[in-house]
Amino acid sequence: MAATSTFADVAIATTEGTSRIHVNQPGPVSSVATGCVRRAIRHSFGDAAVKAASSLMLVSAIGNREANRQALLGAISDYEPDIIHALRIPYEGMIAAAAAPAGIPLVASVWGNDLTLWAMRSPFHSRATRAVIERVDGLVADCKRDLDLALAWGWSLRRPTLLAPGNGGVDTSVFRPGPGVVGQSAEGTEPIVVNPRGLRPYVCTQTFLTTVKILISAEPKLEYIWAGVGGSERAYRLLRRAGLDGHVRTTTARDAPAMARLFQEAVASVSLTSHDGTPNTLLEAMACGAIPIAGNLGSIREWIVDGRNGCLVDPSDAPATALAIRRAVHDAAFREEAAALNLQLVRERASREKVIPEIAAHYNSVLTGRQRGYDNVA
Repeated sequence: MAATSTFADVAIATTEGTSRIHVNQPGPVSSVATGCVRRAIRHSFGDAAVKAASSLMLVSAIGNREANRQALLGAISDYEPDIIHALRIPYEGMIAAAAAPAGIPLVASVWGNDLTLWAMRSPFHSRATRAVIERVDGLVADCKRDLDLALAWGWSLRRPTLLAPGNGGVDTSVFRPGPGVVGQSAEGTEPIVVNPRGLRPYVCTQTFLTTVKILISAEPKLEYIWAGVGGSERAYRLLRRAGLDGHVRTTTARDAPAMARLFQEAVASVSLTSHDGTPNTLLEAMACGAIPIAGNLGSIREWIVDGRNGCLVDPSDAPATALAIRRAVHDAAFREEAAALNLQLVRERASREKVIPEIAAHYNSVLTGRQRGYDNVA
């Protein structure tokens, strides 16, 4: 594949060492997916292949769909992969489902809003989503809700399915409690509340900003950090319109160690969305001891029991969000109990040590299933 390829997020894995790692326009999706699939390939096919950058190629559907389909066909012809893994449904999975020969197994990952938002966006998206679900030989999702929803889009339980939170798992050697007692980060310091979700169409930014306005007088010592929006004129414009200049600190995107430090210092992490799967930032905050305050969505309820290990709110309800933050700040017993429980949950269900072997086993199940001739028609 030429270095000028427009692909970045469909992974092609081969045991023959004929492909290579190529990432164009890296971002949150491609960087996370790169590590996830690279580690799974190492687990399945050996460390040497990955060290030689010969077992994984990442591609991304950007721009003209037909041009991307033709480019992917060319890559498949050149590298003769054993498995193609589309790391999202729109648009990587759509391109892969249209381009991949029937003889090559195809795996697709479902991201948090692939089926709840994108699939309903237009008749084209609905048809294309169904085509992906019906075509793939293996399906990976980060929440059980999406595996259940996939059944309505043509998924067959005869094919291998994997629940893999954290897109390869949370690195608990990085995302872990900071110094001191777990859950006590607010004691003796200015309490920090972090919003790690940046600016996205499905993130309820206005609720967050209204919540801050409510708390300015009631909790004057609280510090608010809005991560991932530093340098964004749109974010600054929203803060000015809300009258919050000087009340909310913005930061640019941070690497994993820096985000871990931020979560360790925070008393609460606020994640208000109208559509979501299992956000990486939710699990990372939980692992670090920050109290998760999140929208009351089915996928989030797979991790959070309201009032026990976090707070669930209507993502449009700023007063309820403000009350949840105040509880996180002032209820030390709640913080301590929730933090300990959340660390245990992440280690048991979403740690890298648990998830990576499961992804590798999923690839092997897909290959074995194809060899045994399982029915690939839903």
